[in-house]
Amino acid sequence: MSEQQKPSAWQRLFLYLILGDLLIIAIGIAGRMLLDWLPLTSFHLYFYGAQIALVLAALGLLQLLYGLYKKHASHKSSGALTVLLGLSPLLLAVFSVGISGFKAPVIHDISTDLDNPPIFSITNSLRTAEENSLEYAGEEIAREQRSAFPDIQTFLSDIAPAEARQLALETIEALNWVLIVDDESTGSIEAYDESRVFGFIDDVVIRIIPNNGGSQIDIRSVSRVGLGDLGANARRIRLFLSTFDGIQSKAG
Repeated sequence: MSEQQKPSAWQRLFLYLILGDLLIIAIGIAGRMLLDWLPLTSFHLYFYGAQIALVLAALGLLQLLYGLYKKHASHKSSGALTVLLGLSPLLLAVFSVGISGFKAPVIHDISTDLDNPPIFSITNSLRTAEENSLEYAGEEIAREQRSAFPDIQTFLSDIAPAEARQLALETIEALNWVLIVDDESTGSIEAYDESRVFGFIDDVVIRIIPNNGGSQIDIRSVSRVGLGDLGANARRIRLFLSTFDGIQSKAG
């Protein structure tokens, strides 16, 4: 094999490797969406596939730099393509959760009330022993939440609790969450939300109590699996409160 042929073989090898890696990632996503694979199975294929893709992207960058140095067009084009394909899983993740998601602390339980978080009742029976506990970890995670998400606070409304509860149910419906229980006696509502791609389920409890002629609304969101959540639970709480506020404004 001549010296001119060897680079061509390496170029093809890098391309085959990155395409094979992306195929594995695609199979993981398709397995979850079409074959109901476990969320963690599909996520692990994506996570480790993305890491391999980053290694290949680094090799592609070296190839691109070599092509620029040697003014070798095929090395430049092949290296650039490998870099682009290798970075695509990471770019997709950044697009989905944002830079802030990767900066989020490794916690999976977020609440608007850190001193007296809303308590789950019925949802406890839906979780297995292998899934995260719904027992609040206290100051251990409260400190991290205060630092990372200072905007997650109790929502105060001037409408009566009964009306607020009805608006909360409308908000859950608008967000396509699944309602688990609506307990009028305690003002507590439990529901869950499922992520679109990997199907991770996060449980939500909403507590509505009287407050100076209006209502005090607290919401807590907890992931069923995983140590961290890439900021998903905080985003969910923000989305609920903004949607609730929008519905309340229209109703008023």
